[in-house]
Amino acid sequence: MDQKNIFEEKIIKSFEKDIITLCKKYSVLKMSEELFRFTLYQNLIKQKINNKTILFEANILNEKTKKPPIKKIDFKFEDENNKIILIEMKFHRGLDSGNQRPHPHSYGKLLADFLKLSQDSIKKYDRYIIYLFDENYKEKYNNRLKDKKKKNENEKIFKLVDENIKKDRKFTLELNSKKEHITIDEQTINETMEKQINKFFVNDNESKTINTKIIHDSKIKLNKIYNQKLKNENIEEEYLYFKIYKII
Repeated sequence: MDQKNIFEEKIIKSFEKDIITLCKKYSVLKMSEELFRFTLYQNLIKQKINNKTILFEANILNEKTKKPPIKKIDFKFEDENNKIILIEMKFHRGLDSGNQRPHPHSYGKLLADFLKLSQDSIKKYDRYIIYLFDENYKEKYNNRLKDKKKKNENEKIFKLVDENIKKDRKFTLELNSKKEHITIDEQTINETMEKQINKFFVNDNESKTINTKIIHDSKIKLNKIYNQKLKNENIEEEYLYFKIYKII
């Protein structure tokens, strides 16, 4: 059984407390990914992580080539045992109007983070994805296509992504050279999503498996409802959902 590091033992709990404070103070419309990143940074300092080891948008060098093999990673730091920890963060919320954003772009970027942290060159590090999202991304799929067939196909993919990344299981992304597209569990993904992740595939017929484990899963009540649909349905509570995945 893997020994927990300081991120799992202390920082997650401390970070969640600060998120609860933000949710009491601000509407979700006032929140941003940058705000949550700064809040996490504050928690790293509070837990006495050496500031000199904390890197934002960090390049991770390939030990053989000494060149960055992947795009930059949101956070890199070392704990007191010199264990390197890598973190990617995503925050998804609806538009200021309370309506939904198109999901393909958002989900594509999220899948790109999973692929980024699943690469062989960084498997020796502890790797995590922090995912924060509002009601607009809770089992709802915004799809503006007018073509009903394509719209239904896309919604199947969004549901499939949800079933994979929001539960404790593994999933496979596969590049099919004959059809020149990427599939998840043999279902073709949306072109917008594909643009976000095709850079991680180099060869034809290449298959990548992402193993994830959800180590934190909570919802935090927001102090103000902004989602117009919830208001119309007289729903009095709105939540920020907070998940942390460990890449294993």
